[in-house]
Amino acid sequence: MFTPVESSFGAFLLHLSTTHLLLGNGRVLGASGALGSALWKPNGYNIPLLAGMGISALGTQYFDAWWKPSYAGAPEVFGKWTWVVCGLLVGVGTKYSNGCTSGHLLCGVPLGRLRSIVAAATFSATCLVTATAVGAYTESPCGSTPCYTLTYPTPARIKQLIAITAAATAISRISLPLLRKLPQRTEEIINSLWSGALFSLGLMIAGMANPTKPLGFFSVIIDGGKRWDPSFLMIPIFALLPNFLIWRRVVGKAGAAPRGGWKISTRGEIDSKLIAGSAVFGIGWGLLGVCPGPGIVGGFLGGWRGASWVLGFVLGRY
Repeated sequence: MFTPVESSFGAFLLHLSTTHLLLGNGRVLGASGALGSALWKPNGYNIPLLAGMGISALGTQYFDAWWKPSYAGAPEVFGKWTWVVCGLLVGVGTKYSNGCTSGHLLCGVPLGRLRSIVAAATFSATCLVTATAVGAYTESPCGSTPCYTLTYPTPARIKQLIAITAAATAISRISLPLLRKLPQRTEEIINSLWSGALFSLGLMIAGMANPTKPLGFFSVIIDGGKRWDPSFLMIPIFALLPNFLIWRRVVGKAGAAPRGGWKISTRGEIDSKLIAGSAVFGIGWGLLGVCPGPGIVGGFLGGWRGASWVLGFVLGRY
C-alpha cells in the first residue's frame, strides 16, 4: 500500500544518515562497498557502519517496533535458491558498477556525478523490466486492493515518527562539532556507527527493507497499474533533494572539509563495465526487490533467506 507519511519520514532519515557521514568523515555512504569490503579489508568505516545497521535492525526484535520488515510475499522465482541467486547478481553487478542505490542514487546523483546518473538510470531501467516480467507470474502483495491505495499512520505513530526524526536531527547537528574534539579515528568510527544506525532505521521506516515495497514501485504496468506503489517516490523528494540542496553548498570546499579531507571518488569514465554492472545489478534487484542496504538489514533479520542473500552477494563480489 502507498504509505506517504512513513516513507517520507524514513527518506528524511536516509538524508540525515548520508549527510552525517559525508560532513563528518568526508565519505559517501555506499552499502555495497561497505559489505563487499568488510570481510577482506575491515576498517574504521565499513565495520562500524555495518555494526550500526545491525544494532538498528536488531533493535526491532527487542522493542517490537512496527517498522520491522516483513519478507512475506517476496517473489521466489528460483525457489529456495532465489535469495542466494539474487544476492550473487547484485554482488557481481555492484562490483563492476562500483556502486548501488546508496552510493550512486542517494549520494552520486546529488553530487552531480554523470557516472552515477548513468548507473542509476541503467539499473532502474533493468529493474523495471525485470520486476514487470516477474510480476506477471506472481500474485499481488496487496491482494485485490490496488497497491496505490493511500494508507495513513495512527496519531500515536505520527507522534513517534516526529519524535524519532527530531531526536535524530538534533543528535546529528550537535554531535558533528563535538566529535571533532576527539581523536580523528575515534570520531570517524562514531560517525560511521551513527550513520549506519540511521540508514538502517530509515530504510525500515520507509518500508524499503520490505522486498515488495520497491518492487511495487517498479510494477507500474502490471494488472493495469493496480500493483503500483508510489511510496518509493518519497526517496527522491525527502532524501535526494535535501542532499542536493545542502551538499552543493559545502562539498569540496576547504573550509567545510572534515579533518580527514574529502574522500569522494573523482572517477568520471562511463564505460562498458559501468553499464553492464549496473544492468546486472538492476536484474538482481528486480527479481527480488532487495538491494545492498535492505540486504544488510535482511542479513540481521531475514533468517536463512537474508543470510543466503548476503552469502550470494559476497560470492558475487569475489
